[in-house]
Formats: sequence, C-alpha cells, structure tokens
Amino acid sequence: MLPLTLLPSASSVRADEPDYFAETSFGVYQPLIRRFFFQQGGVATFGNPLSREFRFRGRAVQVFQQAVLATAPDRSVAPTLCSASTTCPLIVGPSAPLTCRTPT
Repeated sequence: MLPLTLLPSASSVRADEPDYFAETSFGVYQPLIRRFFFQQGGVATFGNPLSREFRFRGRAVQVFQQAVLATAPDRSVAPTLCSASTTCPLIVGPSAPLTCRTPT
C-alpha cells in the first residue's frame, strides 16, 4: 500500500472566499489545480471538492464529486472523470465506489 501524505489546510481560509465550498467544507487552493478547475468550468464540470489536496505518487491530487485532478511533472493537470458504477483507483471512502476514466 502506498502512503498518502495529507497537506495542511490553509489556516486563513474564510467561508466567504471564492475558493471555499461550504457545501463540502473544502477549498481548492493548490495553484495548478485551482487554475485548471476554474478554467475548465469549476463546479459545473467537476462538482464540489470532496477532499483537500494530498500527495499521491509524488503528485498533488484533489478529489471532486465528478473527477480526480492530479498535477503532472510538467506542471499540467490531468483530470480523471468519475461515475458511480464501480471502483475508482483512488479510494475516497468506504461508501463511495467510483469508476474513473481519462477523458478522450
């Protein structure tokens, strides 16, 4: 099993900030993920954030309702789209089975 490293949450987060989502109590603060999230349609495209940013296999990763966003070594962001039918490569909780696919 690979270890996950949770990064500390921002200490200055306020509920009225545009990067904070009261619906899930998470924000989108990692600069590359944040820019990609908002440029590609934000909540309408990816849903609300379901996690804070964490490190997985050396990448910054964040789980959203409809996708998992991960940074790449070239500073790009790779989305993995999810639906509620089978299991996602990233476990987001015991009652949240997801199947993920890379968009074409």
